[in-house]
Amino acid sequence: YPHRRQRPMCIRARYSKLLIRSGRYDQAQEQLEAAIALTPTEDLWQTLFRVLIEKNDVPALIEASHRAIESAPENGQYYLVAASSQLTAGLYDEAVAVLQEGMALPKIVSDPLVCSEFYALLGDIAFQRGAYDESCAYYEKSLENNPQNYVALNNYSYYLALLGKDLDKAERMSGEVIKVNPDNATYLDTYAWVYFKQKRYSLARLYLKKAIELSPEGGGEMYEHYGDVLFVLGDEAEALEWWQKAVESGGGSSLLQRKIEEKKYIADE
Repeated sequence: YPHRRQRPMCIRARYSKLLIRSGRYDQAQEQLEAAIALTPTEDLWQTLFRVLIEKNDVPALIEASHRAIESAPENGQYYLVAASSQLTAGLYDEAVAVLQEGMALPKIVSDPLVCSEFYALLGDIAFQRGAYDESCAYYEKSLENNPQNYVALNNYSYYLALLGKDLDKAERMSGEVIKVNPDNATYLDTYAWVYFKQKRYSLARLYLKKAIELSPEGGGEMYEHYGDVLFVLGDEAEALEWWQKAVESGGGSSLLQRKIEEKKYIADE
């Protein structure tokens, strides 16, 4: 039988996966771009998005996601990638605009799971802009469309905790997330922070300790939270150590440096 020739797209796609495994993301990106130019499939676009996320190249991710939208304007996932990357870049107006563009399409608004993702992201954007009531309204719409949207439940809970608002509701929603995702460090951090705001400090420490054990390279926000809990429990020396770790990890809140300098916990205003 004659040997079947592989299409160039297939060869490039397979080669890109080998490059990704070896951490050669620039070369993988080149192969994926060439494959997409031949056949822009969803699998290729999503792989390219993952590569750009690994590279932490937000401008390229924004640009690629908009090209993906042009290639398949009824694919809701592309709008979500575009808007989330614009949110990361602080381009709030642009993020809202791309989500509104997607929600104008019947195929997208007819899918409650996709709608839930759109509303959740609008909630994230509104919170970052300080529009807290609007943010809560978007999260409510997200959960109306999909009550099991765990990202929305987690973010909604965390933002309520930050605001010190509806803490019982925040605890209930965060608890739902933890039941299904008991080993997710980010979700555990949220659950702990809700307990902290309820002044249930021992429980907050318990869940934060587990979160850090599950994610030893956890971000500065988690380390700062752990330091806050330790301080209010009376372990001031160790609290200072964790605040310093938060600084070293490159994260934490705008109050972190003051906590270290004044050697005390400072509540969000």
